[in-house]
Amino acid sequence: MPAEGFVKDSMLVRVIVIGLIVVALMVPVSMIGFLVYERETRRDEAVREIGAMWAAPQLLSGPILALPYRCDPPKGSPLAECLALLQVHPKTLTITGTLEPEVRTRSLFRAVVYKAQGKVTATFVPEAGYANPAPVELLWSRATVNMGLSDPRGVTSAVELVSGDTRSKFVPGVAAGLHMMTGMKALVGNAPAAGNGEYHATFEFELNGTRDISFSDLGDNAVVRLASSWPHPSFIGSALPSTRTSESEGFTAEWRTGTFWRAAVASSALEDGSPRAVPTRAESPATFGVALITPVDVYQQTSRAVKYAVLFIGATFLVAFLWEVTRGVLVHPVQYAFVGFALCVFYLLLLSISEHAGFDPAYAIASAATVLQLSWYWRWVAGGRAQGGVMALILSGLYGFLYLLLRLEDYALLAGSVGLFVALIAVMFLTRKVNWHQLGKPPVSGT
Repeated sequence: MPAEGFVKDSMLVRVIVIGLIVVALMVPVSMIGFLVYERETRRDEAVREIGAMWAAPQLLSGPILALPYRCDPPKGSPLAECLALLQVHPKTLTITGTLEPEVRTRSLFRAVVYKAQGKVTATFVPEAGYANPAPVELLWSRATVNMGLSDPRGVTSAVELVSGDTRSKFVPGVAAGLHMMTGMKALVGNAPAAGNGEYHATFEFELNGTRDISFSDLGDNAVVRLASSWPHPSFIGSALPSTRTSESEGFTAEWRTGTFWRAAVASSALEDGSPRAVPTRAESPATFGVALITPVDVYQQTSRAVKYAVLFIGATFLVAFLWEVTRGVLVHPVQYAFVGFALCVFYLLLLSISEHAGFDPAYAIASAATVLQLSWYWRWVAGGRAQGGVMALILSGLYGFLYLLLRLEDYALLAGSVGLFVALIAVMFLTRKVNWHQLGKPPVSGT
């Protein structure tokens, strides 16, 4: 028997050939997946470039009062003077701020940046009894208030520390001996006027950043309030706001932390006590904040769609194969390959159009174009306009189901499982009269 006739008449061989075509189509699908990853990487690089010129995501740490003091030298020490540093976290701290968002573009890629305006009000109560070695004299004239900033380049205007009638400008850098390396500091200048040793200070700041703003290493009783006109906040870190509102006009959020929150940050310091940069959210267990996100990331959505490619191609080939066994239509392997390549091109269309028009319009355009193309082609394969119309309906249902899976993130597994179960029932129903031992002969009579 000629090889061509063997392929036509042998059901097993046809199934094997179709399976090999599906496997071969995974090569272009994988290449498309790598292309999505490459475009996403380029997007991230563009965001980093924008952040390098604007300011990176900001993490604010503190403020901390660095208070030097004199102490008695240890017995037998050759030192004539003993100096140590008392690090004082705020007894009470309030940070209020607003985020003014802005979308910056670089080529096809967009990044959300912001201008933050904030006010910090802090009360410090030095507890000298916990200091080791014990203080003999507190050197308030050398004391500084320090604020850690992950990217100090974002400070856009002069910042002034106010305590009563005393004013002092912040300068870049932090006091030696603190756990942070980047930030700003201001001299206290005078001992606190209050007889109980409390030091009250306030300052206002303007700060640029990209997408995220976070807070860490706060005081014993801290309150952080943020407001913005950005309608899509994502609250990040290890604590959610105690109160929040999110509407189309923007959001507000308020966090409250206590002593144990600060202790969690202190426990993450380096064992050798050496200074380090302001920790990132991944490094510190006690950070919180907000990210100004875009609601639909076209690359994440496209990547998820590509992951369903093998299932989608297999389902379409199954429909074509059922056409063969139930309608007597003979589909050549080359025609299967053409259908498979058209399904692969759908993902290219989806990626390229979504970069310009967004994911939802791109999905509608790409799926409509693919359905029209394949239904037109199937008209000639199956030999009739009605056949092409039925294929259009089936493909529209498949693309609608895929879109549903992409949208139902929390219920995607459930929807996919139910969909496959229903599809299996449909296949079993359509092939209930097929004589698999003599494929191509008329179906047996009866039910």
